[in-house]
Amino acid sequence: MGKHFVPFEGNHASAPARPGQTPAGWTFANFLDGMAHRGNAPALIAVRAGALETISFEELAGRVRAFARRLLERGISSGEMVALLAPNGFSWVIARLALSAIGAIAVAIDELATDDEVRGVLAGAGATYILCVSSRGEGLRKTNPGLGIIPIDEASTIATGGGPALPAISDSAPALLAYTSGTTGTPKAIVLTRSNIETNVRALVGSHLVGPGDHVLLPLPLAHVYPLVVGLLAPLGSGAAIVFPEGVTGPQILEAIRLAGVSAIVGVPRLYSALVSGLMARVRSSGLVRRAIFDAVLHLSMFLRRCGINAGGILFRAIRARFGAKLRLLVSGGAKLEPETLWTLLGLGFDVRCGYGLAETSATFAANMPQEERWESEGKPVGGRVRIARPDDSGTGEIELKGPQVFSHYLGNEEATRAAFTADGWFKTGDIGRLDRDGFLFVTGRAKDILVLGGGKKADPETLEKIYGASRYIREIAIFEHKGALAALVVPSLEASRAGGAMHLDTAIRIELTSAARALPSYQRLAGFAIVREPLPRTRLGKYRRFLLPAIYERAQARAPHEAAAELSADDKALLEKPAAHRVYDMLVARYPRGPLSLDASPLLDLGIDSLEWISFGLELEDRLNLRLSEAEIGGVVTVRDLLKLAARGPAAPPASSRDWVAPIGIALKSLGGLLYGLDDLIMRV
Repeated sequence: MGKHFVPFEGNHASAPARPGQTPAGWTFANFLDGMAHRGNAPALIAVRAGALETISFEELAGRVRAFARRLLERGISSGEMVALLAPNGFSWVIARLALSAIGAIAVAIDELATDDEVRGVLAGAGATYILCVSSRGEGLRKTNPGLGIIPIDEASTIATGGGPALPAISDSAPALLAYTSGTTGTPKAIVLTRSNIETNVRALVGSHLVGPGDHVLLPLPLAHVYPLVVGLLAPLGSGAAIVFPEGVTGPQILEAIRLAGVSAIVGVPRLYSALVSGLMARVRSSGLVRRAIFDAVLHLSMFLRRCGINAGGILFRAIRARFGAKLRLLVSGGAKLEPETLWTLLGLGFDVRCGYGLAETSATFAANMPQEERWESEGKPVGGRVRIARPDDSGTGEIELKGPQVFSHYLGNEEATRAAFTADGWFKTGDIGRLDRDGFLFVTGRAKDILVLGGGKKADPETLEKIYGASRYIREIAIFEHKGALAALVVPSLEASRAGGAMHLDTAIRIELTSAARALPSYQRLAGFAIVREPLPRTRLGKYRRFLLPAIYERAQARAPHEAAAELSADDKALLEKPAAHRVYDMLVARYPRGPLSLDASPLLDLGIDSLEWISFGLELEDRLNLRLSEAEIGGVVTVRDLLKLAARGPAAPPASSRDWVAPIGIALKSLGGLLYGLDDLIMRV
């Protein structure tokens, strides 16, 4: 128990340089020259209104140098903290690379940050300049007097040309200020040097996962380290083009894949699970025979893939063409890719690459590289070493790292820095995992997320979320500790409720959760759950911000008032003009006085009409309006609008008379009944 495994050291050497690639390997110093040598090959591609906008490598390098000189003219010097606040796009890339070219320390801020959040980041970093789009400039000027605001809108149109040479920057100089994910509390500021980042980019460029001619889709916010290093710097350093979709909805991503001829995606597990879910939904709707054939062929392809044969590209050529004829490589990071999703993608013939890293390790530390991969693992270390602290009998313990990509300190937080490292200089990740005999890393959980319950029992919420969240009626589920026991927040799938005919959504979810709990020990069973409408709080890379969950749970139990719709549509106005619908609406307002009532409100989530409350409310509907709803009709009521439409149709047909159940039957039915009884008796005796 108190010992460590022998550390495993990565040995991924850079492969020989391809034509046009700098032989010495990628560095910030040779980055711009390397891009300029690629000439008119596309470097950045943006999808706008169904068309493509492109900027070449040579043009990109020229604009970066020109904007870098503009920053020098504004008085920004090497080593100065400069914030960057803008959406993904040409201007962001040019501005970010220009900051590196002059040696400034980039403080990238998520574009969705509020003005108060931006002010906090600026104060913590000590930044006196910010590069931002014009639309944010005025608000920032009011809330941050004295802040130097530089619009980056001109970055993508600035004239290129000659000028003074850019300064030489030491590899050990700080390159950027990143922030921890904030899943457990206030984010910490991480200082990463140029050499930290160069270590990872050089290894990724040397792996030749992508190269000239590849188009890499990047749907993730560049303000985070993983998209910056793996999604931008490494592909550009390899000669591939970056594709920015017009938005991050499913249709927008698919449009970008098809229009831009995307061959690779740098994404997160939630993106790939959504793609697989969409595919499976289409398969399920195609009929029993086709579904059975698809499942059989998919399992055959998975088996062949385990044997080293990739037949999916041929077997599923038509299906893959729907994603994009050229799409071949899927890179996943930010969280663990679930085995079910991984094997489905492998069975379809895609090249799937998973790895492991944190913001503190410049995004990557271990990866499944070509010719050295093990499915369901996070791969081998890239240029560093891994050891397992205090392993249990199965070899599982906390993952500790040491290598050139590991950060040195948190800005202005010596206490957190000391707590992050062991006495002999290893970084304590807080993640739980093991190393196999060949040095492949398997991550099994996160120590900081382990819940300590009453009596000292411990539970891994991520593992339990997979078990409890398997129901089709559950869109999202997050588990946390509440008063010494486990509680959960559930976002229901209203569509599944309507399509599946769940009699009462809350009852269906309760039954599913209870059923899942039967196979678990008592301390891992939920003591309570609350159903909420809003998506649960996550970081931009998809991790739950667990410290926010208890407050949401308390509010859900108190059933805070819902928001009213801004204005009724013409159809809704016509619906409310129908007497029966209007009377039901008035009944709801009187019975559940929670402010203005939206027709989009959920009877369950917003009004608190659960399965028991439906008994009382249903009797009132029958008594006052002669409106009798069947269980199936109640199961289909997802919004107030659904209920009003049922009322507008008029009262339901009365049930069959009880006399029908006791009326005498004829000789034919008596004979058939006797025959069936005899057959049943014979079967049961056997």
